[in-house]
Amino acid sequence: RKKTNQTTVTTHQMLSRSRVVILVLLGAILVGVYVTPLVKHVLVVGTGYVAKNACSAHLLADRSLAELRTPGAELASPLLLHRLLDSLLSFEVLSLRELRAEHLDVDVELGSLAVAVRCAFLFPRLLAVERIALFRPSLGCTLLPDCEAASRLLADTPLSAYRQHLALRAESRALRDSEFASRADADEEGEGAEEDDDPSTALLWPHSNRVARQAQLSATQWNAEVGTLAWAVQAAFAEHYGSDNPKLTRSLVVVQHGRIVASRSAPSFSNALTPQLGWSMTKSVLNALVGIRVEQGAMRLDDPVHAPEWPAEDDARHNITVRHLLQMTCGLDFPEKYSPLSPVPRMLFHDLDTAHAGASSPLKHAPGTHWYYSSAASNVLSRALRHSFDTHQEYLRFPREALFAPLGMHTAVMEPDVAGNFVGSSYMYASALDWARFGQLYLQRGEWQGRRLLSADWVDFSLSPVDASPKRRYGAHWWLNRGDLHNTTDRYMRGVPSDASMCLGHDGQLVVVLPSQNAVVVRLGLTRGGEEALDAEGMLSRIIAAL
Repeated sequence: RKKTNQTTVTTHQMLSRSRVVILVLLGAILVGVYVTPLVKHVLVVGTGYVAKNACSAHLLADRSLAELRTPGAELASPLLLHRLLDSLLSFEVLSLRELRAEHLDVDVELGSLAVAVRCAFLFPRLLAVERIALFRPSLGCTLLPDCEAASRLLADTPLSAYRQHLALRAESRALRDSEFASRADADEEGEGAEEDDDPSTALLWPHSNRVARQAQLSATQWNAEVGTLAWAVQAAFAEHYGSDNPKLTRSLVVVQHGRIVASRSAPSFSNALTPQLGWSMTKSVLNALVGIRVEQGAMRLDDPVHAPEWPAEDDARHNITVRHLLQMTCGLDFPEKYSPLSPVPRMLFHDLDTAHAGASSPLKHAPGTHWYYSSAASNVLSRALRHSFDTHQEYLRFPREALFAPLGMHTAVMEPDVAGNFVGSSYMYASALDWARFGQLYLQRGEWQGRRLLSADWVDFSLSPVDASPKRRYGAHWWLNRGDLHNTTDRYMRGVPSDASMCLGHDGQLVVVLPSQNAVVVRLGLTRGGEEALDAEGMLSRIIAAL
């Protein structure tokens, strides 16, 4: 009997162990089937984010990699987990010779020119991923799946473009060094900056990037009288002691009556020369480009948008029009969320073909019946803009030829994705002074120095509220402050006039057009703490009161 009991216990133990082994195996299978793809997805998004933003900030905006890794900068990793992941990341800047071919017959300077940033996660092998962003002059950086794709795209880019880029970069660096030296001298001299000898004849912004001396505010000017414009601008840069959510304002420009009346930038940033990412402010620029094509007769507001993702003739998405995409009433089910597993990061950093990602979304509402802000609409619209041209090259040249060059926005660059479509939801770089020129264009209802770039009707349409949007906050790829239809005091920013129109972008990017003050305000920065950290309404109300 004792032997039988021992045998029974042993059998139970074996069965228990078998169950444990089976459960462990099932757990491993579940991890392999479900968890590993999710982790890999997050890693792809992460490496894509690093590669793309490092490429644009370093190679387009000409900021040093050391600066990008300083506390509070784009590539800084304040959390222990992030630091651990950083140690497993392979991060490298690649030269033209390394990507194009080792035997490329070019001079040493051109061959060593940095043209790409590669980011890879290499351990463990099961989770290995990589992303590479390639820089092309006048087109910025494009995120690609691997070095092979980058080499193919690079082969289609003429070397003459990179030679011209080298010359322009040298000129820009000389101007920037001169500006920083002048700024340092002004800081040493104190507040007593003299006015221009003859400001009535000086060639100032917007005709050039020159700003009147009295409008240039120094970081050392902290004793400005409360209520003055200088005080309001300095307050936009001030950080709350001990705050975990810093503002990190980098540039602020205030324009009134067509002249810059206040301008300040953070150290190492130039309001005139440093291109900064507008994120979703790019949507408003896309509005202008579509408006020009509508005026040219190449597009019409109520034309249906055609997409290869909708092959069936009875697909209800064929009812989506250019108007629906502009006003965010297209009805596509594409949630505007930003966690690593959410649709927006997946579209930008994982799927890479942004228009395809957006157009592949199912229809949730009948077009024109429901308002919902979605970056997918902008990228589908950007591809529709491309289809209005006979060739791809015409499309790629269009922003510069039709908008940036006439406005004098020489730092402005819209960046395309892997499919060659501009990422109309998110990717445009421009200096603070150039963003101010764009805002001034809409303040002047499309007219620029005696030339009409946009029809007044288009500007009026763009800044007219969609009644279905909350508090009538949205027009056509522009944010508004109109307020509720039955109570205009119930509006987005109560301390800002109801006629204000805005380009808004992630991390606190702002271009605010204020017709009642005949003014434009531009604020650029890296505010990751949201509206609570930025307090855009407070900043704008202080500036408006001073004006």
